Amino acid sequence: MCCFQEIMLIVSVQIWSMKQDVCLHDFREHRKEIYTIKWSPTGAGTSNPNKQLLLASASFDSTVPLWDVELGRLLHSLNGHR
Repeated sequence: MCCFQEIMLIVSVQIWSMKQDVCLHDFREHRKEIYTIKWSPTGAGTSNPNKQLLLASASFDSTVPLWDVELGRLLHSLNGHR
């Protein structure tokens, strides 16, 4: 008997629409696994509703890209972080 286990490495961040059940953005900047993401304390429903909504993703490739969630684009990438 032989067993195979598929290991999936997460190297992209996807933003989905809850209303339409479609992927709005697929951020693919990382070369290694992502280990955390953090949302900015901005946007609708926060104390900073008129500020840009950002997402940061950190990976074992030592990069932290900052994403503009509304426009779906990379704003800046911080390199060499551990």
